[in-house]
Amino acid sequence: MSQPDYFEEIRALYEKFRKLESSTIRLILDRWSDRRPLELTIDLMQDVLTNFSRLKETSDAVIRYLKDRDWRGAIVSIVGEYGSGKTQFGQILLRRIEEEGIFSRIITISPLRDMKEVMLEALEASPAEGPAVLIIDEVDQLLGELNKGSRRMIEDLADTIRGVTEGGHGYPPMGSVVMLLSKRAREALRSDRALGSRLMDRSKELSLSMSEDEREKASKEALNKIIALWMAYYDDEMRYAIRSSLDRIYPFMRRVASELS
Repeated sequence: MSQPDYFEEIRALYEKFRKLESSTIRLILDRWSDRRPLELTIDLMQDVLTNFSRLKETSDAVIRYLKDRDWRGAIVSIVGEYGSGKTQFGQILLRRIEEEGIFSRIITISPLRDMKEVMLEALEASPAEGPAVLIIDEVDQLLGELNKGSRRMIEDLADTIRGVTEGGHGYPPMGSVVMLLSKRAREALRSDRALGSRLMDRSKELSLSMSEDEREKASKEALNKIIALWMAYYDDEMRYAIRSSLDRIYPFMRRVASELS
């Protein structure tokens, strides 16, 4: 049996990525290694991300839902397990909302920050008359506090979200809120009667979960893109070294991807 030509599997990606600036490729590789989201244009994220179609489909659904409500008064929960791309989804959704001409901010939950103050500061930066969409990431960070019986931060979050999405005193809601959370966080909020009635009962839920087959396919696609990016980034000598070693490193990396998927 002839040896597979592994380079042919990534040739098209390599030809596409070599047109990018080296600084852009370095940024992508660095952010992937640090597990940080890519803050790129939608077109470039489409080329680089493995599960972009799923993230875009979900962002399209969120945009339609918010538009139907004139961007005000809605709570949306985006639920997915670790590694499903919730944080990256937040970046895609942010850009999609801004393309619609609507003010939006991503707020990352941290037990070390006064989240009520952070959310209010974001709202103060929004146009006086226009709606605002706040994207709340890392809601899971507050589960530890809730499990210990402390409720101040999660209550502040719930109260602020309610204030943003309900309005009052004859004024319309200031905007809408999108929460990014795990299945565990969703169940914890649902099981708490007070939080459930204020947040989850009013929330439109969408899922980012992947099947095992989808996860394995995404892992393998990611490896193809990583190798293609490496080859596009390095000089000719290093590029040749990578290509000449593909028959050894490619099967190994594929096996690792399968075991981790």
